[in-house]
Formats: sequence, structure tokens, C-alpha cells
Amino acid sequence: MAKLVREPRLRAYDVENSGGEKSVVSSAASLGLSSAEVIDFLEISPRTYARRKSQALSASEADRLDALRQLVDATRQLTPDGTPSLAWLRSYVPALGGTPLSRARSLGGYAQVLNVISAIRWGHYL
Repeated sequence: MAKLVREPRLRAYDVENSGGEKSVVSSAASLGLSSAEVIDFLEISPRTYARRKSQALSASEADRLDALRQLVDATRQLTPDGTPSLAWLRSYVPALGGTPLSRARSLGGYAQVLNVISAIRWGHYL
């Protein structure tokens, strides 16, 4: 079973001094995801996001953003050229009972997605 390791890449200073919209939009662009997908993963409603555009992400939102970055990085192992497999993240995976992006919102689901990525990488039948 894959161990969930959370390395805080965003320090408290970075979270407090980064604009919410700028952080989400730049993260979405760097990950290859849409802003809507990132906002959905962070579990911020569109209305709240629109109201809080200039505010910094909370610590829990920054942790979720970091987890999303780690998840996209993990999918790089699934392609020969090392590009993230964004199509896989968005597609229905029977072993997960949903899309990896939707399952990874919870801590248990996040671990499941990492386990499936590991199984695919090593050629295990799911």
C-alpha cells in the first residue's frame, strides 16, 4: 500500500502572501488543468472563489493544492515521455469507481489513486 507523504511545499508565508486567484490560475496553468478543475478539487464553491479572488488560500486549501500537484506529478510515471497523464485523471477508472480527480478529494481516496498509479506503473492487474 502506498504511503501518503505530505511535504509542505508552500510555507505559511507563501500562503499568506499569495493572492487566491493568482495562485489558483498559475497552479492550474502549470498543472495543465482548468481553473474550474482546481477550484473543484480545492472544494471551493464558484461563488466563494469569485468573492475571494484577491484573498490568499487558507492553509487547508494550500495543502489540497500541494496534494493535487503531487498527484499530477505521480501521473508522469504513467507516460513514456514523462508528461502528466491528464486524460487519465479525468477519465473513469473502474478500480476507483470514478475519476481519479474526484476520488482524490478525500485522504483515503487520494491513497487509493496513488495505489492505482503504482499498480499501473508496475504492470499489476487491477
